[in-house]
Amino acid sequence: MSRFHIRRPVVVLLMLAGVMVLGPSTTSATHPTGILPTLTDAVATTRESGTITVRGEGFSPGGQVYVALYDRWGNTLHETRWVTASSTVYGRDGSADPAAGFHRGGTLDEVFAHLCDATPMVRAYDQETATWSNWLDVHPGC
Repeated sequence: MSRFHIRRPVVVLLMLAGVMVLGPSTTSATHPTGILPTLTDAVATTRESGTITVRGEGFSPGGQVYVALYDRWGNTLHETRWVTASSTVYGRDGSADPAAGFHRGGTLDEVFAHLCDATPMVRAYDQETATWSNWLDVHPGC
């Protein structure tokens, strides 16, 4: 038996092991590896009692995001809405240089009101990548 026939199964096994350890690639044109949708804060605003602003980043630029407020146990759904994450803005001549005006999209900044009767938590779903963000506690300031 030749060396090639003996080594082939070993090579195949090593390739399969590499795929299992490393997993499939999560890179896409709109959602680079390592950047997950993240809610950064949900803070009470000074406009009126019971109003909060939810901010996030790492969503698909220009994509649809489902923002949902739940009760403390994650069971009862309070207010929800679909929003559009910010679009990527390129600088002069399509530059990705921040000094030339580039701004990576994928952020959100949403206001929710009438939350005095609730102690909610919030999370968001990036439709394009089918990925949920982290949970954040909401303190409506009532």
